Amino acid sequence: MFILRKDNWFFNLTTPDYEVFNFGYKVGELRLTNDKSYSWEMDNIEDYLFSNKIPVCTFRGNEEIDIVRYLNSLGFLFVGTYSEVFCRSRNFNEIKVTNDLKIIKATKENYQEMEKIQSTVFDYSSYQLDSMFSHSVTSKRNVKRLSSYFDNPDHIAYVSIYNNKVIGYLQFIIDGDIAHCVNGAVDPSFHGLFIGVQLYSQSFKNIFDLGIDKITSDYCNQNIVVAKMHQAFNFKLSHHEIHLRVKL
Repeated sequence: MFILRKDNWFFNLTTPDYEVFNFGYKVGELRLTNDKSYSWEMDNIEDYLFSNKIPVCTFRGNEEIDIVRYLNSLGFLFVGTYSEVFCRSRNFNEIKVTNDLKIIKATKENYQEMEKIQSTVFDYSSYQLDSMFSHSVTSKRNVKRLSSYFDNPDHIAYVSIYNNKVIGYLQFIIDGDIAHCVNGAVDPSFHGLFIGVQLYSQSFKNIFDLGIDKITSDYCNQNIVVAKMHQAFNFKLSHHEIHLRVKL
């Protein structure tokens, strides 16, 4: 952790180890902090990144116009905006779709098919939105994320089955009476057919039927289809942030 300062703004810079494993080099993550232990002038962040061999750094935080303009002046460019949302069981609006699909609880036997979908889909993650990173690299990163959830004892996933084939999935981590929707995808061959609407709606209902009181979820706002789905299910906004990135 390293603290940088600009006037009354303090920024916490970290370099997560898992990103070194994903990309082969250090990747910086910059966030505002209340830690006032000033260490480096923010105007000189490129010098710090260069001297510490950090070729990429992403700011994640509230879309405050003065901060965005300041970061733009330092070379940080827009990547995307993201929303964290939630829905209580009593407020959930189920949307029923009639077709030949089955939505069932996933097992490890479904993992390879889920992995194949994740490796081909464009999921609007922060790095996949950025043309600097190749799809082969970002999709491998996303597959690792999918796999890591299977290792969590509180993991539950549901899959869409068509002709005995998995064509979509949704993953959750259960935390007491809260379920976090952490990952999902639909086979690109089936986009535009309301497969996602059925998968999300039925999976959310299944989770609430377990006695869960609240589901949290998140999405990229540029993924209009997923954003509109959550709104239709009656999810409410809890947090919104912008991602900006600088590359040396």
